[in-house]
Amino acid sequence: MNGSGQQYAGIALKQRRSVDAVNVDRQLILQNCLVMDLLAAIPDYAVLLDGAGQVLVANQRLLELLGDQTGDGIIGKRTGEMFHCSFAESGADGCGTSRWCLHCGALQVVTMAMEQQRQVAREVSLVLDRQNVLEVEVVASPVQVQELATTLCVFRDLSAAKRHQVLEKIFFHDIMNTLGGLRGVAEVLRRDDLLPPADRPRYQAWLLDLTEQLIEEIDQQRKLLAAERGEFVAEVAVFAVAHLLEQVRHTYLNHTVAEGRILRVEPVGDLIAVSDPTIVRRILGNLVKNALEAVDIGQEVVVSVTHTATEVTFLVANPGVIPDEIQRQLFTRTISSKAAIGRGIGTYSAKLFTERYLDGRIGFSSSATAGTCFWITLPQTCPA
Repeated sequence: MNGSGQQYAGIALKQRRSVDAVNVDRQLILQNCLVMDLLAAIPDYAVLLDGAGQVLVANQRLLELLGDQTGDGIIGKRTGEMFHCSFAESGADGCGTSRWCLHCGALQVVTMAMEQQRQVAREVSLVLDRQNVLEVEVVASPVQVQELATTLCVFRDLSAAKRHQVLEKIFFHDIMNTLGGLRGVAEVLRRDDLLPPADRPRYQAWLLDLTEQLIEEIDQQRKLLAAERGEFVAEVAVFAVAHLLEQVRHTYLNHTVAEGRILRVEPVGDLIAVSDPTIVRRILGNLVKNALEAVDIGQEVVVSVTHTATEVTFLVANPGVIPDEIQRQLFTRTISSKAAIGRGIGTYSAKLFTERYLDGRIGFSSSATAGTCFWITLPQTCPA
């Protein structure tokens, strides 16, 4: 880096310039008919950045996505700020300056293209406003416009293709959850040395319950595909929370992911909730499985519930800690760590159902002192 640059969150970026300085270069770009015509001809989202990674101009397709017809609102912003990245305001100087930025694939593509003066491409997930994720292929290319050294950044939308891939993964992920519990109960029933005769009826009931859950999972995939077509309606009903928690506990009591680990469900009494019980059980099951996978042998996962007159909150806690690079991507469709792909799919599924179909909220906290806790808060009324 030369004297005009700084190191932000481990990523090399030149010092941010004032909007006035950026606007001077922007006017030169706007007067270049060839550059503007080429930008307009790009069928994907495209933006031209200056040497500090700040926006000079964008094509009309990107402006329409951002709801900025003139482009004046994005002048001088960096890509994360332009897309309203949920972490852009976490750093001292915006995009590129928070601890999360080190793991941002889009920012890495831009800085590599700038530093190495070559075209760089990568598929990334842009986390927008803590609610939405835009799956794109980012292609950054150095472009000299008169005396200006700029970077052309093209974002090719992969959302439709990624959505279909993820829905398929979610389906098989959840089916394997239930099948794992089903196999565990069947194995206990098969071995007389593991099961006293007095307990056999109880395990047989669990076996039937898990079989019914498997049928529901398949039906739920059918509903999810309907939801993608805008035809899904949550089947809201009044249900006993204790019974739902017991169903989840049965699923993982003899599951391979629970081997050597402790799953404790706090008593909830006769608490009644109003939501879609099939979806709630699916969400909670995903979070419990993720927690069991995250802890060591002998450690405990605790499921508990709190409630008010208007809301009910399910909590899944464990003593583990989620690394920063995984925390940033937990609710996205894809996740960079191969070891956490299943966990990413499960949390994405949980967020999808909670927020889109049940009008709820989902979140988590993770630290070395307090461990990790995921929570789902649902209204005690019918989703709109």
